[in-house]
Amino acid sequence: MNKKYKIALIIILSLIVVCSFIIPYTSSKYIETKNQSFLLNIFEPKYTIIFNANTGSGSMSPQTFTYSESKALTANAFTKGNGYSFMKWTTNADGTGTSYNNKQVVSKLSEVDGAQINLYAQWIQGVAKIGDTVYNSLQAAINAVPTNNTETVVELLTDVKENLTVAANKNITLELNNHTITNNTHVSVFKNSGTIRMSNGTIVQTAQNESAFDNSSTAKFYMSGGSIQMTNKNGKQAIYNNGGEVVISGTAYLSAVGNQSAQNQQRPCVHNLNNGKLTITGGTIVSTNLNAVQNDLGTLVIGIKDGTSDNTTPVIQGGKYGVNSTPGYSFYDGIIKGKTNAVNNESLITDKETNYSIIHSIEVIDGYNYQAISLGGDFKTVTFNPNGGTINPNTMNVLTGNPIGTLPIPIRDGFDFDGWFTDPTSGTQIDESTIINDDVTYYAHWTSNAAFVVNGQPYGTLKSAVAAIPANNAQTTITMTKDFISTELTTIDVGKNIIFDFGSYTISHSGKDAIVENKGTLTIVSGTLTSSGNAATINNNSNASLTISGGNVISTGERQAVYNFGNVTITGNAYLKSSTTGKPTQYTTITRGTLQNLPGSSATITGGTIICDTQQAISSDTTVTFGSNDGTINTSSPVIIGETSGIVSKGAINFYDGIIKGKTTVIDGTVSSLEANSEIVYGTEGAYNTAYLSSIDNPEP
Repeated sequence: MNKKYKIALIIILSLIVVCSFIIPYTSSKYIETKNQSFLLNIFEPKYTIIFNANTGSGSMSPQTFTYSESKALTANAFTKGNGYSFMKWTTNADGTGTSYNNKQVVSKLSEVDGAQINLYAQWIQGVAKIGDTVYNSLQAAINAVPTNNTETVVELLTDVKENLTVAANKNITLELNNHTITNNTHVSVFKNSGTIRMSNGTIVQTAQNESAFDNSSTAKFYMSGGSIQMTNKNGKQAIYNNGGEVVISGTAYLSAVGNQSAQNQQRPCVHNLNNGKLTITGGTIVSTNLNAVQNDLGTLVIGIKDGTSDNTTPVIQGGKYGVNSTPGYSFYDGIIKGKTNAVNNESLITDKETNYSIIHSIEVIDGYNYQAISLGGDFKTVTFNPNGGTINPNTMNVLTGNPIGTLPIPIRDGFDFDGWFTDPTSGTQIDESTIINDDVTYYAHWTSNAAFVVNGQPYGTLKSAVAAIPANNAQTTITMTKDFISTELTTIDVGKNIIFDFGSYTISHSGKDAIVENKGTLTIVSGTLTSSGNAATINNNSNASLTISGGNVISTGERQAVYNFGNVTITGNAYLKSSTTGKPTQYTTITRGTLQNLPGSSATITGGTIICDTQQAISSDTTVTFGSNDGTINTSSPVIIGETSGIVSKGAINFYDGIIKGKTTVIDGTVSSLEANSEIVYGTEGAYNTAYLSSIDNPEP
C-alpha cells in the first residue's frame, strides 16, 4: 500500500472513532456524553435579550447569549428628558421582577432555546440622591450633607460633568455606582476639604493645567476602588494632597500622562506635600512620562508592616521614577518600577519589614526596561499535606528563625480537622509558635464525623454523598450513621440511581428549599425525611422516578411531603404525612395535598399510609392508581386519610385495593376503574367517612 493510501485510511479510521462518541440530539438544555475523560457538548440553547425604553427614547439592538455564556449587558443607550436618569433594568415594566444593573455581567438567564427576555429601563428623576431624596446635581447632594462629620452616603445615578467642592467637616461615602464624573471647566474635578471615601466609579480630568483631586490640609480621601484618570498630556496630578490625608488601597487605579509644565514643575500621578500623609496599601498608580508618586515634605508609607511582604500589591510605576521623595519613607509591601530608576534615592527607605532586604529586578513594559524593587528574605518552604483532605494553597514561605504564624485549615468531607502534625499518622502537633529553620512538611490529622456512607466511604452531608455517586444508572445505596440537620438542597441528577437506606435515623430540614430535588431514580426503604420549611420535602421532577417502600416522608410546614412531576410509587410500609395548606401558585387550581400530582405525572399506591391533617391527603391532576388489579381485594392497605377529603382528583382514579378516609368527602373525583366483580362501600369510621371495595358476589356486611 503506497503512502497516500495509508494516510487516507488513517483519516477514515480516525473519523469513525470520533463519530462513535456522538449521541443523538434531544431537546434537553444541552447534551453531554462521557467516555472516561472525554466530554462532548452537542447543543447549547440560545436566548435573546430585548431592551425596552419604557417611556424613554432611543434604540438598542437585541443582545444574544448562549446558555453558559457570561458577558455584560449592553450599556444603556436610552434617554429620557426632564432630568431623568437611568437607574436599572427590570423584567417587568412596573419595576417589579428581577433587577439588573447597567452593564451587569449575566449568564444562564433561560434554558429555553430561542427564548426572548424583555428588560425594561427604570428611570429616576435626578442625578444623585441621599437616602430617598433625589437631587438635580451631584453638587446639590454634596451641599445637603451636614457639616458635623456625620457619615453620609451620596449616590450618583448617572454619568455627570461637574466640578465639585466638599466643605470642611462633611463626611461622605461617595457611591458612584460605576458611573463617571468628568470635569466641566478648567478647574479640578474635586476640591476636597472634608472626608471622602470612594470604592468604585471613575473620575476623569480632561483639562490642561488642572488636577483631578485637590485635597486640602483639613481633608481626608480614602480610595479603595474605582479609578482616577488624567487624559491630557498637559494635565496635572490625579491626586494633589496639600497637607491632608490620603489612603490608597484595594483595587484603586490612578493614571496620569505626567508631562512637565512650562515652569519645569513635576507633574506626578500622586503628589504629597506640606506635611501631608500618604498611605498606599494596595491598588495601582501609573505615570506614563514622569514620577508615579512624588513625596515633598510629607509622610509616605507603602504597604503594611505585619512581618510579611507582598511583592505584588501595591504597584507603583513611573515613566521616570516610581517614587521620588525628599524625606525618608517606609516600604513594607508592593513593587516600585521606573524607567530611570525605581526610586530616586534608595537610602531614603528608612523602614522596611524586619529580616527583609531590597531585591532589584528588571521588567520589560511596552518595550522599555523598567528598574524594579521589592522586598525579599531568607525563606523556608512549609508544605501542608492535607492527608485525604483538600487545601489551597498548600505551601507557605516563612522567614528562617521565625514562628510559622497563622496555620491554614484544610477541609475533608465527613471528618473533623484535628491539627497539623509532623507525621501522617502520629508525630508531634505544631502550633502558631513553631519556629521554622528548614524546609518542612506537616500532615493533617482527622476524626470522622460522617453522617452518610457510600460504598464504605464516609461523607459529612447528604449533598456530598449524592455527588460522589456516578450518573451511570448503577444502583447505589446511601446509609446513615446518625441523625443529620440539612442546610442545603440535595439534587439527584439524571442518570443517578440511588437507594436511601437510613435505618432509624432522621434528616431534618428547614428553609426555602426541599430536602431532595430528584431528577433521576430514588428509592427510599427506611429512615425519616422531615421538613419544616417553605418547600415540599421531596420534589420529584419530570421523567424522574421515586419509590417509597419504607421509612417516613414528612412535612411539618405548609407544603407537601412529595411534589410530583414524574413517576411515584408508594408501597410497603411507607408513611407520608403533611400539614400542607393553600394551593400551588401555578400548574394546578387544586389545593395542596401530602402527595401532589401535577399534569403529566403518574402515581401508583400499592401500600403504605398517606395522611394530611389539614387538607386532602392526595391532590392530583392526573391518574392515580390504588392497589393492584389482580382479582383480589385488600381493604387494609394502602391507607389514605385526609382532614377534608382522602383524594381530590381531576384525573382518573383506579381503585383496586385499600381504604380511603376523609372528614368532609372521601373521594372528590371520578373513579374510572374497580377490581372485577367489586363495588365501592361507603361508611364511617369515627370522625371519618370511608370508602373501600367489596366483592359483589359476597358483599361484606
